[in-house]
Amino acid sequence: MSAAKAYYPFVSLSIRSSNPALRLYQRLGWEVVDGSETINRVGGISFKMKFDLMRIQPQINTDKHR
Repeated sequence: MSAAKAYYPFVSLSIRSSNPALRLYQRLGWEVVDGSETINRVGGISFKMKFDLMRIQPQINTDKHR
């Protein structure tokens, strides 16, 4: 995602509300996009989530064994 940061401020995904990964994404900083709820093909609720790439801090390579 660090490489995408140079070109895009956000990345997004679609997820079913019943997907257990939803809580994992939220813990990792993904946010539900307000108003994105839709009825999916099996009749459940899906919505979009976004992640703000500007939150990613640059990593400094401290590896001394190059």
